[in-house]
Amino acid sequence: MSVQTYNTVAEWVVFLFMLDMAFCVLVLIAFGAFKRTRGYAGGAVVIASWIAGAIVWSGCAMVTYAIWGLAALIVGIVLAGIGVVPMALIASALARDWSDFWALGAMTALAWGVRLVGAFLVVKSEDA
Repeated sequence: MSVQTYNTVAEWVVFLFMLDMAFCVLVLIAFGAFKRTRGYAGGAVVIASWIAGAIVWSGCAMVTYAIWGLAALIVGIVLAGIGVVPMALIASALARDWSDFWALGAMTALAWGVRLVGAFLVVKSEDA
């Protein structure tokens, strides 16, 4: 993968992730505050967090492939598919590519955090 292709794809990954997170924040603010719409907001946020997770996973696959190659990417996919994320974090840390390491780590944490908030909203709406 060329550097130009890598940079272009990385910019799109970050842009799509931020767009998805902006949607989550807007849905939370608009619909999460009201009891009648809280369940719908939680469901939408959970779905958006799965989309964010897919975006993060594709970025991790790209980083793993760029740093360690196809063999490491295949090993990450064989590890139940989720092995690509830790593989990318380890690869970027060992390559001392701290910008990718921190960006992927932050995006992973945000995707999981938003998913938990969405699940909380769904549970909270069922309790009411």
